[in-house]
Amino acid sequence: MRKPTNPLRRYVKEGHATRKQLAEASGLEFSYVCRLVTGSRRPGIDTAAAIEKATGGAVPVSAWTRAAQCVPSSPASPPRC
Repeated sequence: MRKPTNPLRRYVKEGHATRKQLAEASGLEFSYVCRLVTGSRRPGIDTAAAIEKATGGAVPVSAWTRAAQCVPSSPASPPRC
């Protein structure tokens, strides 16, 4: 079984933006963005909306729900977390 993915970590790792760029674009503190990227914090709805806007929709609000982060173990089975 795979671990849940962090949509913001993936966005940064793929080189779309740095943590500093995300902080500036979203209006969030750099240290808070770092905690979101590492997964030690999860955003509230307003913060998730700011991230969605800063990423041009690449990391939507819905990406932060637990079900969206689960990966199915096979196409025929439901997602597991």
